[in-house]
Amino acid sequence: MTTAYLDTSALVRLLHSEQYSDDLETYIDDDDITICTSDLSRTEVIKALGSEWYNRDVLARFFSDITVFPISTVDFEQAGLIGLDDNLRSLDAIHIQVAIKHSLPLFITYDLRQSAVAAKQGLKVVSPGR
Repeated sequence: MTTAYLDTSALVRLLHSEQYSDDLETYIDDDDITICTSDLSRTEVIKALGSEWYNRDVLARFFSDITVFPISTVDFEQAGLIGLDDNLRSLDAIHIQVAIKHSLPLFITYDLRQSAVAAKQGLKVVSPGR
């Protein structure tokens, strides 16, 4: 069993059918992957899918099957140092920081810029289907 950090671009594909959703589900099932993310994803998933989709019970069930890490003040500060020269967005840096902090062996994202910076930070990055 492997543990993987999924950023919001990956989590949304598990909740809503879009390009690469089937690839991601197969990858997770075939490799027996345990999913984790950070509290940041709770907000980002709602924002990504929109108010028409939002259902508190569905979201609660979804996140109950995932390890969700809190984000500390130190995480926010450390994230500020990630990707300074790569024009990385702040929220993407926070996801990378949380994965680094918890020494997770795998980082799953569909964000190309975030993928490149996460790899530079030493994370093994995958985007199943891409």
